[in-house]
Amino acid sequence: MFFGNAMKVFLHVFILVLLLSIMSKERRHEQHVSLKFLTKSGLKAVDCWRKLKDVFGGETMSESQARVWWRRFKNGQEETADRPKTGRPHSKRTCPNIARIQQLVQEDGRRSIRGLAGVTGMSRGTVWTIVKKDLKLHRRSARMVPHLLTEEQKAFWKRICEENLALIRENPEENLTHIITCDET
Repeated sequence: MFFGNAMKVFLHVFILVLLLSIMSKERRHEQHVSLKFLTKSGLKAVDCWRKLKDVFGGETMSESQARVWWRRFKNGQEETADRPKTGRPHSKRTCPNIARIQQLVQEDGRRSIRGLAGVTGMSRGTVWTIVKKDLKLHRRSARMVPHLLTEEQKAFWKRICEENLALIRENPEENLTHIITCDET
């Protein structure tokens, strides 16, 4: 039974949201102005909503929404426009913040996410997202290193390899004995 009632409430809310998103902003404003006039005429909330339904038909706001606006106008509100929406909170993932994190990591690659968050005043989650997704870094041997080489790094290592190949081609026996290989991690 509870699930059934919860599902009904969910469906009513979903339909209301769907209808409000379909209804144009101008149409909502027209209804607000009409409702204000009807409220000032002394009609009850339900009578105001019925008159709106007669005029606007299927695009009429819900009865509960009409009651909210009726109450606002009854209490003296004169503004008929919707209140501005606050929306999502502003993100700190901005270009200057990304550049700042990148500079801090380049200065000291051993900094932790927590340390970077403390220095920058951002949350650890935001710093983690910047480090992982924007800068594409990951921790190797207690240092932040890029997942992939940048174009400059690729060009640098290509030049080094070409120089080594040229040296080996000139004098293979002597230069092959001087090459030391190791793992950088």
